[in-house]
Amino acid sequence: MFKKSLAIGCLLWVYSGVALADKPVVLSSIKPIQLLVAAVADDQVDSQLLLSDAASPHHFYWRPSDQFRLQNADLIVWIGPPLEYFMAKPLALLPAQQSLALVDLADLTHIDHDDHHHDGHDQHAAHNLDPHLWLNPANAVIMAVGIAEKLAAIDPENASLYRQNAQAFAVDVALLDDAIASKMQAVPSNNYLVMHDAYRHFEQRYGLQAAASVTLNFEYQPGVKHVLQLQRLIDSGQITCVFQEPQLRSPILTRLIDDTAISVGTLDPLASTITVSPQGYRVFMETFSDALYRCITRQPF
Repeated sequence: MFKKSLAIGCLLWVYSGVALADKPVVLSSIKPIQLLVAAVADDQVDSQLLLSDAASPHHFYWRPSDQFRLQNADLIVWIGPPLEYFMAKPLALLPAQQSLALVDLADLTHIDHDDHHHDGHDQHAAHNLDPHLWLNPANAVIMAVGIAEKLAAIDPENASLYRQNAQAFAVDVALLDDAIASKMQAVPSNNYLVMHDAYRHFEQRYGLQAAASVTLNFEYQPGVKHVLQLQRLIDSGQITCVFQEPQLRSPILTRLIDDTAISVGTLDPLASTITVSPQGYRVFMETFSDALYRCITRQPF
């Protein structure tokens, strides 16, 4: 009986593998990119994710299985060396048409980091770009269009569908952008702390600015000078909210705000709790902006 069940199971596994082989395998480096792929491709591709929901690009280590997934993907979509610096060398060994570095797309809005020793991104890159491009909805539209064109090239039969979905995404995101802009008008600047300098694309888009970042480099604990600066900000009464991240925790931050009235919020730039669907990016940005709004304005969660 066991052998018969095993044989049936193997046949089903082979059959499912054949079915998946009919769809292009698209490997996204991080969850926000996978949400853009879903908006463009829906269920026409076998969508896979390199980093797990709980992982951060700051602390990623290659496994042999990861290299296997790269080699067997029809398309690998990543931001680029400023974020996933660990992918640059493995991708250089693959055909150029097999991957899409979104940072290289034309017409994106780019923002430079002030600190050239920024928090664990590629410190040897020729530029010092803030790689969190997806937090600006205008960039998300450009990236979705770029993904659609790349998918159209590898899957011509569905080219018109990918392009139509990208156009519909652009219309939906324009409405989303207006709604977030309206909400953010009530949010003051310089009265909140963020875990790391990851939010400038969102802040610039909506006229916000954090008072400071808790961590400047994830390889090291904040220095004494920086901790003292944070302590002075907190003691001044200027800070009403500090934001932690699901992937990154700071014991120093916990100690600094202990016994204060400062609210603690969570910002998740990697969309770790968002379900992958064609509406996933909208849900992510609504959730993200709502978390920021509620903590800074002291609204109940």
